Amino acid sequence: MNKSNDNSVAPSLIKRSKKAFGFQACFRIKKSNDFTAVFLENKRISDQAMILYGIKNNLAITRIGLAVGSRIGGAVLRNRYKRLLREAFRTVRGDMPDGLDLVVVPQKKIHANVPF
Repeated sequence: MNKSNDNSVAPSLIKRSKKAFGFQACFRIKKSNDFTAVFLENKRISDQAMILYGIKNNLAITRIGLAVGSRIGGAVLRNRYKRLLREAFRTVRGDMPDGLDLVVVPQKKIHANVPF
């Protein structure tokens, strides 16, 4: 089985990491084609803080992708956003339906309100 062509992940194959509450790689959207598919579908919802794009992914898990552009700020601020968004997803992942690809795009307007 070629790992690069296999996009399906069975829940039983998700490895337990040493961190009991870690954010595993199988829950991330990493490929450009996957991001493009989500953006092209153009199903989104937004508020002052972010835009959330989503599509069905035909997998047994829900994955998240983060699109934090340079207009948000410098690398330190962008990485802070990504850490906060990953943690938020990790904590609510169990309450979300399976089989979705979600891409979160933070809005520039609110970056001054992100606490450090």
